[in-house]
Amino acid sequence: LLVLDRADEATREFLIEAAGHDGYLAAAASTRLVEVSHGDLGLSRNSGIASARAEVVGVLDADNLVSRRWIVSAHAMCVDDPGVVVRPEHVVTFEARRTVWHVVPSDDPRFRPEHLYAYNYWDAFSMARRSVYTDHPYTETGRTTGFGPEDWHWSAETVHAGLRHVTA
Repeated sequence: LLVLDRADEATREFLIEAAGHDGYLAAAASTRLVEVSHGDLGLSRNSGIASARAEVVGVLDADNLVSRRWIVSAHAMCVDDPGVVVRPEHVVTFEARRTVWHVVPSDDPRFRPEHLYAYNYWDAFSMARRSVYTDHPYTETGRTTGFGPEDWHWSAETVHAGLRHVTA
């Protein structure tokens, strides 16, 4: 499920072609495009989740690269435990900053929930039961308010609600 939020025509055409019969997404069981005009990542995520049909949903940005192994492992963890949010064990960043980010799960002794006010433990990249996302929707970021990023706030809200953030 691809969510296009205020996509320009070139992006729209590229994704329509990619989702087509001979496109690079053709190997997927199905591909759907959802177009919205929120101008806000959190609200766009909520729209995508509302349009999803699966019991388990993954949220990632267009610049996230994910392995098949992670998808299978994370999905199994979500099926086994409805109260988890699964994160990748490592995030590799490139371009402006090049690093390997070792992700700390919420049951790790290094994790301190009170530090969420100043430190974002996790990337936007996550997988959980669809009900986790619908019970805890993303809050509008409001770019001009200085509030954000939306995924950091969502993580803090879900930790406060008692959900565990684990890694696969």
